[in-house]
Amino acid sequence: MDHLVKIPLSLRVVAGGSTNQLVVVARVSHSMDLVALQAPKILSALAVYLDDQTLENLSEAAGTGWLSAGDIRTRGLDLRFDRHQLTVELRVPLTALEPQSLSLHQPRQLPGYVKAENARFALGIPLWSQYRSSSVRDGESVSSLSLRFSPGITRSGWTLESDLRLDWPNLEEDQGMPEAETENTRLVWFQEDRGYRFQAGQFAQYLRGLQAPMQLSGVSFDNLEADTSRSLLPALLSRPLTVDEAGTIDVYLNDRRIRSFPVSMGQYELRDLPLAAGVNTARIEYTRNSGEVETIELIVPHAGGLLNRGAFSYALALGVEEDDPERPAGSGFFRYGFGETFTAGILADGSTRGTQAGTEIVGATPFGEALLAAYGSMEDDRKTGWAIQAGYRLVLPGRSWLPLLSTSLDYRQQDYIQPGSQNTGSSQAWQVSSSLSHTLPGEVGISLGHQYRTFHGDSSETSLLFATLARNLGPRLGLHITGTVDTRDPEEQWGLRITLSSRAVQRNLSGNATFDARESTVDLSGTAGRPGTVRLSAGGRANSIDPEEGTLGGISATASAASSRFELRAGGGITFSEGDSLADQSVQSSNRSLQFGTGLYLADGVAAVGAPGRSSFALVRPHRDLSGTPLAVRTRGGALPRTSGRLGAAFVPNLMPGSRTPISVELPGLPADQTLGHTQFILAPGYRTGTAITIVALQRLYVRGRLVDDQGHPAVYRGFTVDPLFDLPDEDQDMPPGGSSFTDDQGTFEVYGLLPGQYRITLRDGTGRRVIMEVPQAPGPLVILEDLRLQGEKR
Repeated sequence: MDHLVKIPLSLRVVAGGSTNQLVVVARVSHSMDLVALQAPKILSALAVYLDDQTLENLSEAAGTGWLSAGDIRTRGLDLRFDRHQLTVELRVPLTALEPQSLSLHQPRQLPGYVKAENARFALGIPLWSQYRSSSVRDGESVSSLSLRFSPGITRSGWTLESDLRLDWPNLEEDQGMPEAETENTRLVWFQEDRGYRFQAGQFAQYLRGLQAPMQLSGVSFDNLEADTSRSLLPALLSRPLTVDEAGTIDVYLNDRRIRSFPVSMGQYELRDLPLAAGVNTARIEYTRNSGEVETIELIVPHAGGLLNRGAFSYALALGVEEDDPERPAGSGFFRYGFGETFTAGILADGSTRGTQAGTEIVGATPFGEALLAAYGSMEDDRKTGWAIQAGYRLVLPGRSWLPLLSTSLDYRQQDYIQPGSQNTGSSQAWQVSSSLSHTLPGEVGISLGHQYRTFHGDSSETSLLFATLARNLGPRLGLHITGTVDTRDPEEQWGLRITLSSRAVQRNLSGNATFDARESTVDLSGTAGRPGTVRLSAGGRANSIDPEEGTLGGISATASAASSRFELRAGGGITFSEGDSLADQSVQSSNRSLQFGTGLYLADGVAAVGAPGRSSFALVRPHRDLSGTPLAVRTRGGALPRTSGRLGAAFVPNLMPGSRTPISVELPGLPADQTLGHTQFILAPGYRTGTAITIVALQRLYVRGRLVDDQGHPAVYRGFTVDPLFDLPDEDQDMPPGGSSFTDDQGTFEVYGLLPGQYRITLRDGTGRRVIMEVPQAPGPLVILEDLRLQGEKR
């Protein structure tokens, strides 16, 4: 047997969209295999997420104070050990969460009770409207109006959703009926427990390979829960996008738009893109309210991810092409984890336009991760082709001071028939990408990269070098430098941009100054905001300032107002003609825009007007004994308080499916002895559904006690139920006291919402042990009991 050593490891607990980072002691073999983890810290961290039965099973396995890797995996948890970085990731599957429950963490000195239910019927109808107008010198104005509805109806786990768009492209002309377009009309069934998803209607199938996702009309079924999302991403992707003016960002992946969202001033990062295995092309279009469009192109190689031993993921889609319903199409893939460091898969997709099939292998070596994939294809005119891809990310164990290196190679060959003859030929295309990134002492981030590319049937080629440097010069000042050069024509094809950014968070002020060395121009922008129930902000920008000539390219201004109920944005700008001085310039064009968004939401009879969003939501309302009392709700990290009132319940949007999101609730209008004050919830919604939360300020009790066995030893990490042994008054029938709870590592438990009387506590470990608990009358909400000795059989 290998000699075991004890070392501290960084452990990351992932449960849905929630994460928890801690350090635990681990037993590791001489061959760097993880053997066991010290149990108390892990059990304490998992108690927040796991259901009682799973927690009890883990507690039984931790009788020696250690949890072996096998014990953790056999009880349904996903354990991933990175021997190079000496980190552990413990993923809690959705089967171990309680998506129908809501956990309450309430201040001990305040009374109160809460009831939460995932809605059996939920409806969300977000609406976006946009008006744009532009004019040119000595020309006519052109105005347009667009409306976009995205209704979603959920009933018993099934969701019917669609996107409807109405456009009036030229209001100056008598157009009659607007142009109408319907997209993404589909029926979705998503099982949070296992990650299964079924779709019927319009959707983009999930592909792994060379081809871009195609919009289909048909059905699909997939299970992607097992994928780890580990990938080979170049440093360029993680570079934040600086937004210096309010506007809209559109994200295109493999020439298809996958996201569109409004932005205000700040920095944004690309995350969680639905990448296909292989080399992906991404394009970001940033449209300012002034009308200016900035485009960023990215090349993203993706390894596809490693699966655990015995785990598999798959997807199958069948239908017809949405643009050409007469063409059947389909796709599918299957990936299997043969070991902790080796995953292989097969894939196929095609239509009457052509087919493709291939295989891919992803492996982890002692020095990094590698991808190798090969594909073959045939088009409808019997032209064949093949491709091979390879990628590598270098990771050296114990060398955290070394930079991250990633590289990828893509080679494609395509056969063709020469026009006017039967002779055949072939063309080749290469693409080689590499990047190097590192963070130096003093919070200095650098990245270097190179991309070489040739094209089918074209003698042209590109060879692009890029470099970035980012440095915080203080708590309010940052520096960002970006440089590019085409090695084929370095004298003409080069660029250098230097940006200084400043932000005073407490005063809600920010500004940017960017110098373009190639154009010898300066861009200046700034914004100011006012927080509150309705958040107001305004900003301005002057671009292409030429200090030598004393000219500028244009000016623009924006203003916005946002609350939990609506979003309103307005902007305008003018561009100037060229001239030798500012006096010689004239207005060349101008533009104006106005955007407004709101929505109607319903969850089991609870209604509210809220800001637009295509996501799961929660509606928080007061109980009848709090009728007329406003609620103030905040999400963790959220800037806007969300209040109940004349427009319905408090509206909490953007809840991730299958994740848990803490929120806080305040009732500022009640006396201190009646209010809930500040409390914490954890929500676990399904796919685009609603959760109805009712806040009740009954005079209930908060009870703390400790369970011990017949020897006086604490009952550690035990789940139990609390059942009242008395008849409930009629007014308490809809909110009965009791429920489920669990003990901590000292045997201590806490139960909320109890009334004075006798209760029976029964362990949920199959031993039959129980105890009678007496809750006395108490002047305050907090009741502390003496030790409760369990009685009954024991295994």
